[in-house]
Amino acid sequence: MTRAKMLINAKDFDQIRVATINEQGLLEQIDFESLDENNCLGNIYKATITAIEPSLQATFVDYGCNRHGFLPFNEIHYSYHDEKKANEPVVEKLKVGQEILVQVAREEIGLKGAYLTTLISIPGRYLVLMPYSKKSGISRKIKDVSDRQSLRKVLNQVSSPENMGYIIRTAGLGKTKEQIQRDLNVLLSTWNEIITRFESSKSPTLLYLEDNLVNRTIRDYFNEETREILVDDKRAYEEISRYFKKVMPRYAHMVKHYRGKTPIFSKYKLEEQVEKIFTSKIKLPSGGSIVIEQTEALVVIDVNSGKTSEGNLELTALKTNLEAAEEAARQLRLRDLGGLIVIDFIDLRDRKNVYEVEKKFREQIKTDKARTAVTPLSRFGILEMSRQRINTSKDIKHYVDCQVCGGSGRVKTMQTQALDLLRRVKTAAANHRVRRVQVTCSDDLGIHMLNDRRHELMDLEKKHGCQIFIQTKVDHRQDPIIKVEKGTLEEKEKMEIPPPLSLSSVTASMSEEAINEARDYKEEKLKNIEEMTFENLRGQDIPAPKGLSPFDRFNFSIRVILMKKHGLYENRTEEFKSALREKVVGISNDEEDGELLDDDINLETDIDEGIENTEGDLVSSEAESIALEEESVEGDYDALDEEFIDDDLVDPQDEDMDPDEDIDGLEDDATPQDEELVKPHE
Repeated sequence: MTRAKMLINAKDFDQIRVATINEQGLLEQIDFESLDENNCLGNIYKATITAIEPSLQATFVDYGCNRHGFLPFNEIHYSYHDEKKANEPVVEKLKVGQEILVQVAREEIGLKGAYLTTLISIPGRYLVLMPYSKKSGISRKIKDVSDRQSLRKVLNQVSSPENMGYIIRTAGLGKTKEQIQRDLNVLLSTWNEIITRFESSKSPTLLYLEDNLVNRTIRDYFNEETREILVDDKRAYEEISRYFKKVMPRYAHMVKHYRGKTPIFSKYKLEEQVEKIFTSKIKLPSGGSIVIEQTEALVVIDVNSGKTSEGNLELTALKTNLEAAEEAARQLRLRDLGGLIVIDFIDLRDRKNVYEVEKKFREQIKTDKARTAVTPLSRFGILEMSRQRINTSKDIKHYVDCQVCGGSGRVKTMQTQALDLLRRVKTAAANHRVRRVQVTCSDDLGIHMLNDRRHELMDLEKKHGCQIFIQTKVDHRQDPIIKVEKGTLEEKEKMEIPPPLSLSSVTASMSEEAINEARDYKEEKLKNIEEMTFENLRGQDIPAPKGLSPFDRFNFSIRVILMKKHGLYENRTEEFKSALREKVVGISNDEEDGELLDDDINLETDIDEGIENTEGDLVSSEAESIALEEESVEGDYDALDEEFIDDDLVDPQDEDMDPDEDIDGLEDDATPQDEELVKPHE
């Protein structure tokens, strides 16, 4: 890929922008850096271990920045281990408070601290020096066999320390032995100075500062294919010229000062291309498009077809996929997207076309400085790849999540917002001491509440006896803020008290129809009984049915007592409901002059009146006498007990109930007072 020009915009305000464009004027590389931005990527620090976490297989290191850095065990060079304890695990070889030399491999992102390493690497123009490595080699980006052999010869002629390693970069291709040796000498001098400062400085201290954006871009992206370097700021132009004359005097003539009145990025129509970096949808020349979505787990790129002149569907999909492959590789570089990446191409039937799309994409990522790994296209048209994270994604670096939607890109409808606000206001006003509820919200929501939800607000004010105020703010884009003012006791005493009710005032407020209405409440009561559950029945006053014999009524009352106290006889729920229905239906026939008939003796309520609710349920003599004076109970205690257990407490139709087991449990739960309650008079 030919890069025609490198444009450096250092004149505008406090931000430097460096862009590389090809011969067609298409943006190939772009980076930004603010002058007040604290960029620590690549910096080398003297740091101190503050914590060792065996569960994470890592340590936390104080290196002088906002948050402590994260240093995994596998990134710690063996020279920091105690050689006398070779058989011990790493966690026992390190100590809290130990001073080490670290380099920032990945910057802080959000709440995550920087990713650190002790495997130092110092990049130069043609080489990358690795002081703690004993191996030297050639960059993997150089794949041609003849090029690698020629570089290997140069490598063997370069003089270097035995205990240090280095890698020849792609920029070193075609360079002479003298050029490589010169770059190596500068790197060795830099490393020696770092070690000297490490031994004489306190921790934490910054020992090595990575080059600024301009020097980094020239070092990493300048090559023989670059025809021209244009700089719009005179001071930056002079600095870059001095750098080229010292490091690369052969190319110093390429650096030029741009003096045009039109901004340099506008001159080459780059502003629109830069803005497209931050949009999710990118249009393709044939009419299709790609959509890029960045998530926590991965980056997804979806390829969509559009209108095209091709008549064949397969050819249309092939053309769109080829354009998408080129644009996707370019966008990955421009946006600094890393990690796991999934590209969903349009399905192709011909296997030859599938190989062509895959080949096109692999060719486009060859010039990428980041390490990549690509899998073949699957039968579903999915291509998976991983890309090294060299820098923080531009989207994360230059954008923050929306305060309204939280970064999701979607907000609630006005109807949903209004309902949520009404629920919050209702909850806030539910306290009887609340005097005033004040809501601060956006103007759109406020107008909707005052116009479309006015009656609901008035009902809440009347029900809870408070005032509700809606305050709108034009710039308010967050969730509504609710403030509650509670009244004091003095204010409560000063509140207006309505006049007391009287029979005449209530009569005057009622209509003639309401006064003369003869309403029957039986249907309403019967409906409530049908809706009762077993737990509801345990709280009801259930009398014994009238049609039963005195002995059966006695046993029914015993069942009611056990049902209420112990939750027994759930299978007789309908029987209990039937007794309640009989009470409602027959209440008018059984009342005479306000007195109940003699048969309306309710053993359960009568006994409860004589029970004092203390630590043990003490039964008074009065309650005991009621239980003992049942005239119809004859025979001795044994006969009653036998008939009581066999015929009544155990339902012969209930196949799941074990009589012995149930009665044993009943005896365990019963108190001595309960035994006296069911024992007949001897």
